[in-house]
Amino acid sequence: MNGIGLPGLEPNGTTTANPRTFIAPSASCTELVCNPNTQKHSEYANNQATGVIDWVVNQKTYVNFTTSRLYYNTHDAGGVQSESIVRSFGTSNIGLLDVPASLQQQSGFNDAPTNSWSTMDAYGRTNVNADITRYAHFKGEHALKAGFQWERISNDVDTGQQAPNISLRWNETYSASTLDKVRGTYGYYFVFRQYTIGSVRANNTGIFLQDAWTLNRKLTMNYGVRTESEDIPSFNEAAGPGVHFGWGEKIAPRLGFAYDVKGDSSWKVYGSWGMFYDITKLEMPRGSWGADHWISYYYTMDSFNWPAINCTGEPGSGCPGKFIEQADFRHPSNASDNRLIDPNLKPVRTQEFTSGFDHELTRTMSFGIRYSHKWLDRTIEDVGINVPGIGEVFYIANPGFGLGDKVLAQQDPLAPGTPKAERTYDGVEFRLRKRLSNRWSTDTSFLLSRTYGNYSGLASSDENGRTSPNVDRNFDGLYMSFDQTGQPLYGKLPTDRPYTIKTTTTYDLPWGTGLGLFFYAASGQPLSSQVTVVGVPVYYLGRGNLGRTPVFSQTDLQVQHGFRLPGHTRVDLAANILNLFDQDTFTNVQNTPYRDAIPINSKTGFFQGFDADAIAAATPSIRKDPRYRQASAFQGARSIRVNARFTF
Repeated sequence: MNGIGLPGLEPNGTTTANPRTFIAPSASCTELVCNPNTQKHSEYANNQATGVIDWVVNQKTYVNFTTSRLYYNTHDAGGVQSESIVRSFGTSNIGLLDVPASLQQQSGFNDAPTNSWSTMDAYGRTNVNADITRYAHFKGEHALKAGFQWERISNDVDTGQQAPNISLRWNETYSASTLDKVRGTYGYYFVFRQYTIGSVRANNTGIFLQDAWTLNRKLTMNYGVRTESEDIPSFNEAAGPGVHFGWGEKIAPRLGFAYDVKGDSSWKVYGSWGMFYDITKLEMPRGSWGADHWISYYYTMDSFNWPAINCTGEPGSGCPGKFIEQADFRHPSNASDNRLIDPNLKPVRTQEFTSGFDHELTRTMSFGIRYSHKWLDRTIEDVGINVPGIGEVFYIANPGFGLGDKVLAQQDPLAPGTPKAERTYDGVEFRLRKRLSNRWSTDTSFLLSRTYGNYSGLASSDENGRTSPNVDRNFDGLYMSFDQTGQPLYGKLPTDRPYTIKTTTTYDLPWGTGLGLFFYAASGQPLSSQVTVVGVPVYYLGRGNLGRTPVFSQTDLQVQHGFRLPGHTRVDLAANILNLFDQDTFTNVQNTPYRDAIPINSKTGFFQGFDADAIAAATPSIRKDPRYRQASAFQGARSIRVNARFTF
């Protein structure tokens, strides 16, 4: 691979030697030589250890002590750890104005290998659990249990871009946070660097007390309470502290019963209610409290001499063109000088009620019905606004409560309060079980359910299952929580499937071959049209306006057989066939009707209502997306996995 020295173009048209080189395509280069990072690979370490002590003190007392340690780390190795600036073409400049042919490139061109590198990303988790069970007799039989749990989590991370990156947006106009449209002679560019660095340790402690009280042959009561002390760590203690939830903030009572109707175990009625608190994952403090860094600096592109852009982005660092604005996409929410964490922040809390009955039809077969009602009381999320001159600023709050209620009102006096996070599930399950007898068994269930609200949970089904707990896009901009009529976006969530059927059946052939068949079928998931308004995606026609995906079904088959070899050796062969009939149902569609944003003035238009389709029809620059309502994801193809296990 040859390094080519481009001339630096002076304002008067003369040229001087540019000492910087860049990588250009060459007919003689191989990928390995052109890009040394093709040798780059990730290395992993994953270690786990567990210790258990069981102590039967006497006939009435039992003690258990368990400790475990989990550690895993990933880092890059091989290749070249580049610390040079990378310039990339977000759009092409071929044929643009007077750009010399030597400086023209296609969209997607980079003038150097990636400068992104992971030195380490190590997670550790240490657990200690101790409990004691005491059996006693007082107005019935009791199984009293008390326990203590301690957890220490850690994360040491140094990963990301080692130097600034420059994205060139040729012949494009930048939409500033002030709603102004800005561009230079040749478009605009922005300079950014995304990286993550930090080290944290945090402790979580829990205690619980419970009792299983068998009053008589028919009735058993279960009741108890749990509480926790939780630390959510800051990745930059110098900037600001983390959050602590004390024992009194996470008290979780539980209550349940089981009743043997006839006293012969043929009919059982049961029910339970419980309150549950989540342990906050590190994704939120890592992204919002000092570990993640991502600031973009925007400039007009007034010269075609893109190799001369050699700066860090900050105003005064020598970036050519006119500075437009900066956008901080990881503004720390816990900074002491401008703390954006609700001082009355509450932990995530859900509740659940379940009831049902089971009936023994025969000695090997039973039938049951169970009803479940689950609901979310509150969650923790980053509630965001866009502050001109700074970028996205996120408050860490309980949406709809306290600080998380009126975030946008400070900018938009017409803005309503933030809707509360809601997720309510109701389901009735009918289940038939047959234990293994006469060579076969089966477990079949039919579920009728409804999942309703505006918040799918720690994994966001509104974002195709994105797993960024407590910092997904649901409340990043208040406009995302409303439709074009200004109504809150409550409705059936993408995980809503009105009916689901599952069947697992096994059969043992006389000569020792075992067969397992799993069948799954469910109604399709709701689909919603989405447009970009005020810089954020919005379900402008409400939830579910596109109907549902088709009914989804799949059959999987497992076949296994064991052979005895001489001595004590045995070999077991198995084959798993996933999607046995190679079904190819589509599972998602392109839901954006337009390729461009809908121009709405947030301060005068959004909450007064608007018609996005009418605006698009009247705006020639808004392009329709021909992929709209076309299938974009499909069921996985049939696959076969074969394995062998030797025992000796």
